[in-house]
Amino acid sequence: MSDPGTQSVASLLEREDQERAMQAVLADAGAGAGSTVVVLGEAGVGKTALVARLVEQAAPAFTVLRARGDELEQDYPYGVVRQLLEPALRALAEPEAAWSGAASLARPVFGLEDPVAPVPAPDDGVFGRQQGLYWVCVNLAEALGPLLLVVDDAHRADDLSLRFLRFLGHRLDGVALVQLLATRPAQEIEGRPALADMIDDPTCRQLRVERLSEAATVEYVRRTWGDAGSRLGPACHELTAGNPLLLRALLAEAQRAGLQPAVARAEELRVLGARSIGHRVRRALESAPPAAMAIAQAVAVLGDDVDPSEAVAFAELDPADAAPGTDALLRLGYLDDTTRGLRFVHPLVRASVYRLLPPVERQGAHLRAAALLRARGAGSAELAAHLAAAPPAGEAWATEALAEAADQAFGLGAPETAVRYLRRALQEPVAPAARGALVASLARAEASAGEPGALERFTEAVELAPDLAARTAVSLEYAGALSMAGHTSNGFAVLREVVADQPGAPSAALRSALHAAALFAASPEALAFRDEEAERIDPAAPPPEDPTWSLLAAMHAIELALRGRPAADVEAVIVPAASSLCDLLDLSTGPQWGYGMWALMLCDQLDVARRETDRAVARGRRTGSVSVLGLALCLRSAVRLRQGDLAGAEADALESLALAEYPSWRFGAAASTQFLVQILLEQGRTDDAADAMAAVTDADRDRDALGVDITVEYAQALVRLRTRDAVGALAQAERLGRRMAEHRLDGSGFAPWREVAARAASGMEDEPRAHELAREHLGLMRAVGGRVSLAAALLCAAQVGAVDSASAADEAAELAAAAGAPLLRARALLAAGRTRRIAGDRTAAREPLHEAADIAGACGALATADAALEELAAAGGRPRRRDEGGAVLLTAAEMRVARLAADGASNREIAQELFVTQKTVEMHLSSAYRKLDIRSRTQLAARLGA
Repeated sequence: MSDPGTQSVASLLEREDQERAMQAVLADAGAGAGSTVVVLGEAGVGKTALVARLVEQAAPAFTVLRARGDELEQDYPYGVVRQLLEPALRALAEPEAAWSGAASLARPVFGLEDPVAPVPAPDDGVFGRQQGLYWVCVNLAEALGPLLLVVDDAHRADDLSLRFLRFLGHRLDGVALVQLLATRPAQEIEGRPALADMIDDPTCRQLRVERLSEAATVEYVRRTWGDAGSRLGPACHELTAGNPLLLRALLAEAQRAGLQPAVARAEELRVLGARSIGHRVRRALESAPPAAMAIAQAVAVLGDDVDPSEAVAFAELDPADAAPGTDALLRLGYLDDTTRGLRFVHPLVRASVYRLLPPVERQGAHLRAAALLRARGAGSAELAAHLAAAPPAGEAWATEALAEAADQAFGLGAPETAVRYLRRALQEPVAPAARGALVASLARAEASAGEPGALERFTEAVELAPDLAARTAVSLEYAGALSMAGHTSNGFAVLREVVADQPGAPSAALRSALHAAALFAASPEALAFRDEEAERIDPAAPPPEDPTWSLLAAMHAIELALRGRPAADVEAVIVPAASSLCDLLDLSTGPQWGYGMWALMLCDQLDVARRETDRAVARGRRTGSVSVLGLALCLRSAVRLRQGDLAGAEADALESLALAEYPSWRFGAAASTQFLVQILLEQGRTDDAADAMAAVTDADRDRDALGVDITVEYAQALVRLRTRDAVGALAQAERLGRRMAEHRLDGSGFAPWREVAARAASGMEDEPRAHELAREHLGLMRAVGGRVSLAAALLCAAQVGAVDSASAADEAAELAAAAGAPLLRARALLAAGRTRRIAGDRTAAREPLHEAADIAGACGALATADAALEELAAAGGRPRRRDEGGAVLLTAAEMRVARLAADGASNREIAQELFVTQKTVEMHLSSAYRKLDIRSRTQLAARLGA
């Protein structure tokens, strides 16, 4: 190729429009409006040269951080992110400042000790690491000034880095940061969905780089060969189609062939132009000093940024002999000697050199590279990248490096990489005991990556487990994978077999896992186990010494509650265990924790349930665990719903629903939606509730998982009832009732289907059936003794006329007040007032109606508030007009931000708490100030009623 000093000339011709566009982007970023810019163009069209020019423009005002995608490092989790950020992190005067707040979640990306407990699911890891990396970038921008993150050859970057860059691109408003990526066009990219999403994002600025026009080609030829060569410009354009890389290669080949511009003919150029880049590279290396080929192949195998001495050692050359070869490669313009080391100037050149190695020799070179890097103390991820391309080494260190790299990749959120490394590790000689552990790790990674053979791999891992402890651990994971795949009954069967194998009494954790699987499973065997377990539960028994006893207590408590045992018994079991449940909460114990929270709600321990769900939400945010945070938010929305905090409940349900895009919380879509539907109905937003319910697809539901599916059925019946489909509501409620009875789940207020059925029958004017259902439900709830469930049953019976309406509504209102359920009390007061008005006692009706309107309005239950005000007017009262502005008009997100601000949190603290940007916080606060008609934080608490 031509003199390196002239290489970029062709690439920069006709690029003025792109330079101007970038100047505008940089100006906006300097003012705090960050953005993403993607330079798009085919191979050799000059993307790298343009990026270099754009970086030159930005350098005076921006701190520039650079990286380049490399095929060899595509399996290196966050490899490009580390290239970008590690130099800046090392250069900070106070390095710990970069890790403040939520940024600490990113420490494992850089091989630093995680300050919080590691999360067990790869997608959990991705969620937390992305949040952490975002705040690392924010912290760096604050410490170093505006940042320009540059990624060349982004289509060759590792997937996790691309996913983070996409994540970052959506959060740059308000951050003085520009990310500049150079990549092939979308149609040339395969298997890079994150990059394709970035290109398609309308907020991303595209700078397209086209081939040179004929005029520009002629100009480049003139600059290279002088005026005498200009006449050959049209022929050069014809042969290269205006591709700058091909143009430079053609002219360099012509110079080496001794063609003189003044006398050369177009026909001679056409002979040279028929040769490919690979052919030209081979010819040039063959005519260069002997060491050039060896050095070039060493760099091609070792990858970018190779220390020159390392390349010489790998090529097995004497440094003195190597120098002429290295100089020749630099002169030819094939290699660039950067501050990081040697690298090829273009991936096509590297690919050409790499292909000059025969396949067997290439594999052997990667094995030698791994051995060399190991001798120099390289990490397992670097070794694994070479070992994956090498034949079996037949040595223990290779297996250990691959297994360790797989474990790191899995923990960082790259199960696909872990699968490749573990499969490669199993090609090495492995001792039988170690083989079982490798197969178990492979099964776990395959399950997380969605590989179709993962379940069969778990079966193999169970068979290879060397002892009972290992078999138990693998079986627990196998059961979890079966449940996640929708085979809950099979998961129960696997756990039951493990429990039966235990020589003594199984641990509380194992028993609780089996019980949780049984409660989810729709199988006769699971029901029989639950029947047996229920007979053994003694609410008065002291807790065992097993540190995981609280997990079993949670399962015992929910079992008692669902079977209609007295609320006092449920309370006796769950309350002592509640405070220790959160400390055991992770992906594997989520079902037990969740059932424990349900037990607390069903025995009226709403304050305890709120305290524990608050703790779990904090744990999820602190660890960055999707499964923990999604579950905690989901159940906190249920607690807040019962406490009458509809805005907070809606915010939690929506945030939980948004997290359902991650596989470990995939079932959360249905779980969160059914609570959201109940919240929306309480707010009087019936159409929104119906839309939310319709969005739940069969793919979101696991009909074998009873706990979630039953609540979804219940929410569907509620929507039918509210949309005046009484016939459909009655049919669905009765179907649900039969299903719940079959599985011993209808003894509590878990999903009170009889209430829905009674109201539906009443709407159909089938009063006998309505009264029968309401009285049956009331009798069950009186036997249970839970205040909230009993108050709801009394209210239902009063509204359908199954009992004396006035006394039942009064009792319901008193019970709801005692239980701390204001919204339920408001509905009961509304019923009491309406009953008295209808009976002609208008004076007695006014007080409960006034109170109902006030309580419902404060809760945001606008339909109930409006109904109370209408009744009050009919009773001859003078209703205060419901506040049409203020807090009731805040969206769920605005209310959530406003409450944190009222508690004294700064915008930055709020953003880190909620995993949003500071700009988002500012936007929500501004909107809240406008709606509340205030101007500062100091006024928030009073206007929110805090």
